[in-house]
Amino acid sequence: MKFGQPSTLPRWAQLTVLPALNLLAALLVTGFVTWMIGENPWECLQLLIHGAFGYGEGTGYTLFYTTSYIFAGLAVAPPSMPACSISAAKARPTWPAWA
Repeated sequence: MKFGQPSTLPRWAQLTVLPALNLLAALLVTGFVTWMIGENPWECLQLLIHGAFGYGEGTGYTLFYTTSYIFAGLAVAPPSMPACSISAAKARPTWPAWA
C-alpha cells in the first residue's frame, strides 16, 4: 500500500486494534528501557498507575494537568479534517455546518 492511499483495514480495527497495539508497543519499549537501566518495569508501571489514579488527589492532579492537552487536541482536530478545508475555488469552508 502506498502512502496516502485509503486503508484496507475495517473501521473497527482502526478504532480499537491499532490504538491497543500502539499502547502495547509503547509499554514494551518503555519496559525494555526501564529494565536496561536496572529497574523493575512492573514496579515502575504500578507506581505510575497508582500515582495517577490510585487515590483521589492523584486523580484530581491528573485531570487538572491533562485538561489543557485535551482542549488543545479538540481545538486542532476539527480544522485538520479534510471535509473542513477551505475550497480554493469557492473561497469558503466546505463543511455544511459553516455554510
